[in-house]
Amino acid sequence: MARYNSKDYTNYIGNVFGELKVLSIGNPIGGNKRTRMCICECSCGEKVERNFFQVRNGKIKSCGHLRSQNAKSRLAKVDHKKGGETRNKSDKPSSNNTLGIKNVYWVESENLYVVSIKRNGKLLRRRSKTLAGALEAKKQLLETLSSNT
Repeated sequence: MARYNSKDYTNYIGNVFGELKVLSIGNPIGGNKRTRMCICECSCGEKVERNFFQVRNGKIKSCGHLRSQNAKSRLAKVDHKKGGETRNKSDKPSSNNTLGIKNVYWVESENLYVVSIKRNGKLLRRRSKTLAGALEAKKQLLETLSSNT
């Protein structure tokens, strides 16, 4: 029977991958013996046990503190007064929305502006002949949704 993953990975001990420094590497584990766990020390001082190959290949970069830091920085950028939108007027519109206004788009075949908002599985749509009317309809839909929750 062939021995999977019998390579010597001790030369990786002491190397740093992302924020993790490899302290030790275990023997192959699991049903197919293709997985190895390693003990790492994060730059924040936390010691963790992670899949060695995911650490080496960059899929795991830290003990988890980077994820929480990134989430906090993304949350700080959100403008809660705008209903969570993070785009500014200087930002380019998404590729499928040439107006640059979220939830409002132009339907050429109907010659109308359509407001489409989906929340909690409900899809609400309103149509308007003018952009100002569509923006007012969007405002009303958002107020209706916020009063229902």
